Amino acid sequence: MTEFERTVIEFAYTNRPLHESRERFGWRPATFVFELHRLLDRPDVLEAMPVEVHALRRIREKQIAQRRSRRFVA
Repeated sequence: MTEFERTVIEFAYTNRPLHESRERFGWRPATFVFELHRLLDRPDVLEAMPVEVHALRRIREKQIAQRRSRRFVA
């Protein structure tokens, strides 16, 4: 895990607004979310930052469940 990747996880863990990702990393919010989710699925990142990764994974799962519950079923 690189220092840059650690910074990305720390940024997400502090719950900074997504629009700040452009200022901090030069990424659009969608790119930041994509890269964050990619990092959260890596075993080495989990090993290096277990508290942060588990917390961010819980948030991700909650958001997925909320999106699924809002889907219209015909």
